[in-house]
Amino acid sequence: MGDQTCSLPDLESFFNPRGVAVIGASSNPTKLGYKLVKNISSGGFRGEIYPINIKGEDVAGIGSYKDLEEIEGPVDLAIISLPSHLVKGSLEGIGKRGIPFAIIVSAGFREVGNIRGEEELIEVARKYGVRILGPNVFGMIYTPAGLNAQFGPGDIMKGRVAIITQSGALGAALMGKVFEEGIGVSGVVSTGNKADISDEELLRFFCSDPDTDAILMYIEGLKDGRAFMEIVSSVSRVKPIIVVKSGTTEEGARAVRSHTASLAGSDRVFDGAFRQAGVLRAPTIKDAIDWTRTLIDLPLPEKREVLIITNGGGLGAIAVDWLTRNGIPLFKDKDWIRREMGPIFPSYATMDNPVDITAQVPWEIYLKGLRRAMEDERIGSVIGIYSPTSGADVPAFTRGIMDTIGMRSKPVMMVTFGGSSSMVQIQELKKGGIPAFYYPEEAVSSLAILYRYQDLVENVSSNEDVNAIFKMDEIDNMLKGARPGFLPVDRGLDLLEKGRFRVVRRTLMEDEKDIPEAVSRIGFPMVLKAVDEKIVHKTEEGGVVIGVSTEDELIASFRSLRRISRAVLAMEQVTGTELIIGGIRDPVFGPVVMFGLGGVMVEAMGDIVFRVAPINLSEAADMISSIKGKKLLKGYRKAPPVDIEELSGLLVSLGQLLLDLHRIAEIEVNPLFATDQGLIAVDARIRIDR
Repeated sequence: MGDQTCSLPDLESFFNPRGVAVIGASSNPTKLGYKLVKNISSGGFRGEIYPINIKGEDVAGIGSYKDLEEIEGPVDLAIISLPSHLVKGSLEGIGKRGIPFAIIVSAGFREVGNIRGEEELIEVARKYGVRILGPNVFGMIYTPAGLNAQFGPGDIMKGRVAIITQSGALGAALMGKVFEEGIGVSGVVSTGNKADISDEELLRFFCSDPDTDAILMYIEGLKDGRAFMEIVSSVSRVKPIIVVKSGTTEEGARAVRSHTASLAGSDRVFDGAFRQAGVLRAPTIKDAIDWTRTLIDLPLPEKREVLIITNGGGLGAIAVDWLTRNGIPLFKDKDWIRREMGPIFPSYATMDNPVDITAQVPWEIYLKGLRRAMEDERIGSVIGIYSPTSGADVPAFTRGIMDTIGMRSKPVMMVTFGGSSSMVQIQELKKGGIPAFYYPEEAVSSLAILYRYQDLVENVSSNEDVNAIFKMDEIDNMLKGARPGFLPVDRGLDLLEKGRFRVVRRTLMEDEKDIPEAVSRIGFPMVLKAVDEKIVHKTEEGGVVIGVSTEDELIASFRSLRRISRAVLAMEQVTGTELIIGGIRDPVFGPVVMFGLGGVMVEAMGDIVFRVAPINLSEAADMISSIKGKKLLKGYRKAPPVDIEELSGLLVSLGQLLLDLHRIAEIEVNPLFATDQGLIAVDARIRIDR
């Protein structure tokens, strides 16, 4: 969904202002207006600082101004730290002064239900052409300009990571944690309510910023998911984007009547959208920090095979388990291991992968083996695991690790497992730019992210064509006069036949006189389904009878179903692996496509994935391979394997249908059977809007 270029937004004066005015500056050190001025003045900012204090008091040793009109020099950025009811008037003054950018630290707007108050700020800003960050933010930092325009920590560690955070409190805490971990920042921006300046603009700036190598984001929600995807799809192929996402939108969480919408909690859709756009979503804040360090400190691997060298067999085995779970292969050339590692380590060492040297081997010898593994170009990455033994000179060992793997041409992950000395060693290694971990699974998680990012930058999606999507003219005619709500199952299946779907043989029975024709056309065994717009979940509502094998059973079942529906659909009984595919209109991302294991257990299992439409065949195949039960698709217990090419085409076509036909609010094909004859749809729930 984008190319591999960074377009520069017009934010230069925001990040490199000639002068900064702080409106609401205070001489009281406990006030935010004081902290803002103090941080800017002590942070090495090269421009001018203009505290605005109605009493004219000095602020943090800097003379103040009573209003903006007293300032003679250029001001490119104004920071408002006032009670919410004074913000609008202050913004008017900023606009009249011709200041192009404003940061509104003040809270009390949309986040507390004051929607109109925030809308008024936007109206004033647009009237004067002022761009707003916020409201409800802690400020921003841009270390290349020496600008620390926030009310959090005063000491900022300069580095090459940009942080964009929607939560001010979490952003400040996250910033403190990355500093503790020895990771410096190029910029930190708190976006708050995102009334104006957006995540997308900030991403574009940091993408083009030569002082930024990676972008770490905390997101609670997005205003325009498709715009976000368009930008991150480009940026992520230039610089890694690591995201921590929490919360869900109210609309996405609301369950509606069909399975698809109830399963499409916005977080699931976010997850699919992030993967589709190349965003690296971290499950925890710790993972996000570890991944960020790894991506900025280590080169991408040139080969996939990993060699483990450990002095503890159990820790090595755990590393192997996690590598396997992440699909990362082990280096398997045992001849090389015996030839190259044998002369270094004692005869009792295990010459396999992991290379287990046991706890008796001193660290000096261990590092020789680690160095040899780093030198050989056939090994893609190395995981070093060492538990310092009693009496070991840990500081000397730490210096030895730094000397050994400081100049590395491949990823090397260091695990040091032990007591408090190991924790100290890990911190020292991190400060030296070496990713170090206490647990093997943490090291593998960070190594796996290198491989994921390498795959992302090397595999650019193409837009493959899929022929014969849907016959839109026929569908338009079919839906003329259709009232909002769910189509009955017979019409839903008819709609699927206007596209690429193979649909079950069926016939509609409205009266008992239709039974002989059903027997003739369908044969036994057959399945009967109630046909009524009000019956959506037919199994739960007693609207399905399977295994009808005789005419007497057919008559009895028909009569039973007619008591709850206007007609009965007779269809052949199909067997195979049950799948579910569908799509909805997500409130953040618009049309999205869904795939998973189907049948009546779909909600209980929840093994489903989403992608934002349109998708191509490659993205569809990635969807299919992303479910946890993907082994079932290869043919389980003599079930026929799923035709992945056909299934991919159906997913692509559903996405295009949602884009082309806005009346379809949601569509669900469940189950879609994988049979020897291919994929066969036996049910369709399609909800139509006006």
